[in-house]
Amino acid sequence: MPRGWRVIEQERDARLRYRVLGPVEVRGPDGWRRIPAARQRLLLALLIINHDRVVSTERLLDEIWAGRPPASGAKVVHNYVARLRRLLDDTDAGLVTTRPPGYALAVTDSEVDAVAAEQALATGRRLSAAGHHDEAREVLRRALRLWRGEPLMDVPAIPTVAHHVAWMEALRLDLLESSAHVDLTTGRHAGLADTLGAALAAHPLRESLWVCYIRALLAAGRRADALAAYQRAYRTLCDQLGVEPGEELRRLHREMLGAPVRGRDAPVRPTAAGTAPVAAGWRLVPRQLPPAPATFTGRADELAALLAWLQPGRAAQADVPAPRVACLHGPAGVGKTALAVHAAHRLASRARDGQLHLDLRGATPGLRAVDTGEALARLLRALGVPSGEIPVNATEALTVYRSVTADLQLLIVLDNAVDATQVTPLLPASSRCLVLVTSRAPVAIDGAYQLRLGTLTPQDSRALLTSLVGTRHGDADPPALDALADMCGHLPLALRIAGGRLATHPAWSIQQLAERMSNRTRLLDELRLDDASVRGSILTSYDLLGADAAAQRAFRLIGEAGLTSLDAPAVAALTGEPPAGVEAALEKLVHAQLVDELPGRRYRVHDLNRLVGAELAADIDPPQQRSSALLRLVEHYAAPAARARDLLRPTYGPPRPAADGSVPLDDRDDALDWFEQEHPNLVALVARVTPADGPDAVAAAVRLSQALGVFLQIGMYLDELDLVTARSVELAAHLGDATVQAVAADRRAVACYA
Repeated sequence: MPRGWRVIEQERDARLRYRVLGPVEVRGPDGWRRIPAARQRLLLALLIINHDRVVSTERLLDEIWAGRPPASGAKVVHNYVARLRRLLDDTDAGLVTTRPPGYALAVTDSEVDAVAAEQALATGRRLSAAGHHDEAREVLRRALRLWRGEPLMDVPAIPTVAHHVAWMEALRLDLLESSAHVDLTTGRHAGLADTLGAALAAHPLRESLWVCYIRALLAAGRRADALAAYQRAYRTLCDQLGVEPGEELRRLHREMLGAPVRGRDAPVRPTAAGTAPVAAGWRLVPRQLPPAPATFTGRADELAALLAWLQPGRAAQADVPAPRVACLHGPAGVGKTALAVHAAHRLASRARDGQLHLDLRGATPGLRAVDTGEALARLLRALGVPSGEIPVNATEALTVYRSVTADLQLLIVLDNAVDATQVTPLLPASSRCLVLVTSRAPVAIDGAYQLRLGTLTPQDSRALLTSLVGTRHGDADPPALDALADMCGHLPLALRIAGGRLATHPAWSIQQLAERMSNRTRLLDELRLDDASVRGSILTSYDLLGADAAAQRAFRLIGEAGLTSLDAPAVAALTGEPPAGVEAALEKLVHAQLVDELPGRRYRVHDLNRLVGAELAADIDPPQQRSSALLRLVEHYAAPAARARDLLRPTYGPPRPAADGSVPLDDRDDALDWFEQEHPNLVALVARVTPADGPDAVAAAVRLSQALGVFLQIGMYLDELDLVTARSVELAAHLGDATVQAVAADRRAVACYA
């Protein structure tokens, strides 16, 4: 028997500082304390969920105020953090740390009750496997006693919280089942069936819980009740999920009946003519899914949504037969195929007639997309139809395909699709079929579930890199790992390439690769491994714009400008094109997943997309045209910036009138709101302009920097103020105007004082 296990468990309980398995509580100097304010509880819950990871202020604002934070939200969060530190007696801010761009909770795993329960589960299972059942039972039951009610019961059920609550509830059931297995092994089954039955009432779709419950009934000598429980399980799973019980539950049923355990007989399926079997009582069931990604990480919410939508029974309730279809779309390299294949493996057991996978080559460099006739022929051959019986005519082949699939239960992954025109003929006729479609642009299928994939969260990015390079790298240098993930833009393809390079260069440290990638002119060159290339993947999307020169030029100039996000008028100024044409170009870029559309009709370009756009601009657009575009953009922002400055500091004189077509700014609040939204762009533009762009651009950048400096000083954006005023002095020196230089120097002095 292992020595000291009970001491370890008691020490673990003593180390608990945060409790989330019930109402949120923290242990202060005088014991456990509740958090009085709801939003402050939510803040603490988010920090605990992401413990030891930085949660940006922007994310906290978005989560706490459901995407609509007040103008003073950042200050409110700061006040919440200050109160939390007082509650924890955290006088030196060593527990709730300020780490740009937000806050982090410094906590060990053993200080959070949910994580301690997870560790206890692993300990209990190890003890049980080693034959130390009494010790295992005590460890598992002690962990179950950590629950004081519904997890996070006094915290608003935002999606992040709801996802974590679901994980904690699943953990409780794992503990309950593991404890039940130990009790059954040691003959402690008194009252066990009642406990498990109560859990089943809340979780009737958990098949492993049915197995434990039925075994507990059998152990108690209640064979008739056990048989009745199996019938209830069978009806529940069939009615609510449209599937029969899994192999373990069926095996248990056969054991109760005293029957031998056998696999399901292979089904006999019709040929294309629908009259004769493909083989005499036998056919090869296709299993074409690619191997599941070994390092699949994150996407918990998206995966749960897909599995919930594709659960059998949903489409079967429709008036007309139709398969359940889920369409995944998103930018290049975002992991659409990985998620689709991972989900498909989770669903494979529900497709007893086979799983098909077809690459439609919608965005494959150098290859044309698969046409309808070719795609149908591949699918029919996979289903056992001899090549000689497949019609050459696509319309006739479609008729055969519908006949063959009418009674089948299939799972089909249509990967890398072009559009609905390509996909629609490939949908099977049976309502018992499941279809997953991946594409870059959205594929509009009637009744389909649409899921757009974005980049990974910072914590999932770190987890993916760690799984790729091994825990030794990840544990050795977490800051470098996070920096590497940031350089990859949290794009799964880039992360996998970076992880692959580290894995194939064991002598490299994470810091070394991060230093190589820190040079933005080399970043895209570094993000290439064998045939995988971030640059090539993005260029494929650019090339798919085809002959739309306006959209391609807009993408290049947006990348050249290097702004975080911008609106259509800014793009119009940048390109010099009329608003109507710019709106159409932006719509094309959004459709091609090269640009993201944000609320408020703003647009954002991923960092790596911007780099590719800038490279294309340098190759295609003459320097004079690029400088002219930059000048138009700086002047576009300079006029409203000057008016906003005047509204904030009337000492500069009466506010100048708004220019025709510019942003309407009527009072101080308008000015603050405009600067708050645009100041990252304005700082980037001031830093972007160089003397090589010409004196007009330099003069406009100096004017912009001086107007911007007023807001940065008021808002206490001191790092940005330092950068902008220093840059203004540098640029003013190239204008040969003593007055401009004096004003720039004066603003610089004010900034240094601030």
